[in-house]
Amino acid sequence: MEAEIDKVAFPRLHAYWRELPQGLASHPGCLSKASIYRKLLEIRPVDRSRGALPAALVDLIERPAPIGAWVPTTLVNAIELAVADSCGSDSAFVEVAHRMNRDLLRSPMYSAMFALLSPTTMLKVATSVWSRFHQGTKLHVAFAEKSATVVLTFPPLLHPKLILLEKGTAYQSAVEVAGAKDIACRLAEVSDRHAQFRVRWS
Repeated sequence: MEAEIDKVAFPRLHAYWRELPQGLASHPGCLSKASIYRKLLEIRPVDRSRGALPAALVDLIERPAPIGAWVPTTLVNAIELAVADSCGSDSAFVEVAHRMNRDLLRSPMYSAMFALLSPTTMLKVATSVWSRFHQGTKLHVAFAEKSATVVLTFPPLLHPKLILLEKGTAYQSAVEVAGAKDIACRLAEVSDRHAQFRVRWS
C-alpha cells in the first residue's frame, strides 16, 4: 500500500516509509492509542489525503478508530507526518503537537489521573502513563533538582526525529499541566533506537 504515498504532497511521510525495514507494516508489536492521532486531527486535519495516501491510511484519517483502540505505531506516526506535511514546516507541526499533547492531558479522559500532581511526581509516573498510550517501546526517567532526563527506547527506525520532537512536547506538557514554570525540554541525543530528552523547570 505504501507505493500509493504521494512523495510531492507528503514528503516527510514518504521518507519515513522508505526508511522503515518493512514499510508501514514494520514493528507490528508496537502499538499506540488512537486518542493520540484523533486529538491531533481535531486540531490540524490532513490536506489532500484522497488519492495521495494509501486507502487504509485514509480510512483511519476519515473514520478514526475509537479513542481507546490500539493502532500500529507506524500508522500513528504516518498520520502525524501527514499532518506535518499539511502544516508545511517542522516548527509549525511541533507547535500543533504541543497543543495536542497539552489538550490531551487536560481532557476529561486523562485529567483525573494527574490532578494535584507536582512536576516531579508527574514524571515519576511517566513510565506507567506511557504504557497506557504505547506498547512495544520503553520509557525511563532519571531525576535531578527541578530537572529530569527522559530516555525513550524503541525498535530500529520506528520514530524519526520529527516524531521524537513531538514526543518532547508530551513531556513538556506533562510538567506544564502540573503547574511548572519556565519549562525547557530539549532533545539532547538521538539514534535510530533511542532518544534522550532533558527537561528543566522552576
